[in-house]
Amino acid sequence: MDSALRETVRSRVEALQRLDSDAVGGLPAQQREDIPSLGKVAVVQYHDVTDGGDHRVVVQAARPRWFGIFTAIEVDGFVLEKDGTKRPLSEPEKWPYT
Repeated sequence: MDSALRETVRSRVEALQRLDSDAVGGLPAQQREDIPSLGKVAVVQYHDVTDGGDHRVVVQAARPRWFGIFTAIEVDGFVLEKDGTKRPLSEPEKWPYT
């Protein structure tokens, strides 16, 4: 994996985890940021509410490689459960974003 992508995702997830429940609930459904200093890296932050009422927050960083044929992707995030606890995303929860 790409260490710059991994670090970008890690730092953003850590910052988002420091938000309180109200702030997490107010995050937009999707927010994109391009980071040209890392070379065509796009970071997309996703927020949705599951059928059970939990808030899922996902950070995805992607960099095109090999003339756009392949893309390096790093994904991580957390779930804010209804009782206020935060847990890391499970691997299956990450799959739609990879």
